[in-house]
Amino acid sequence: MTVGRYLVGVVLLCVMAGGAGFVLLGVAYVMGSVGAFRPWAVGGAVFAVGLVAWAPAHIWGTGRFARRPGPRRASAPVKPPAGKGALVAAVASACLFAQWWAFTAPALEHGMGNIDTLWYHAPFAARFVQEGWITRLAPTHPGLLPTFYPDNS
Repeated sequence: MTVGRYLVGVVLLCVMAGGAGFVLLGVAYVMGSVGAFRPWAVGGAVFAVGLVAWAPAHIWGTGRFARRPGPRRASAPVKPPAGKGALVAAVASACLFAQWWAFTAPALEHGMGNIDTLWYHAPFAARFVQEGWITRLAPTHPGLLPTFYPDNS
């Protein structure tokens, strides 16, 4: 496998993961806008969107993904990566894991500690989940000047 083909595969993987994330967030926003921001509702909606996207290609078999009978070629057995490439991949993976773990371990041990997370993000996210809405206003200090702070900032 050449470096170019490998990079094309990485780009395609990023496109697929990005598309899946886009669909998940889009469905969550739509469900939260109509008061259905609940795990079962969002999960069901994501399943329905996936089914709607998958069904036409599977049923009609059009385009690039159509099943076409043809001669089967015997392919050469795929050899596992060896040598310097595997070593570089292992070292890069270990470095990435160590960097992520350096920030994850304290959060798992001590919990949330950032004032922005404690004062704003966590309470508002909890309210979204409890009420099922993401579009309703949240009065944080009734009767005071910053009633909707930081929503209006």
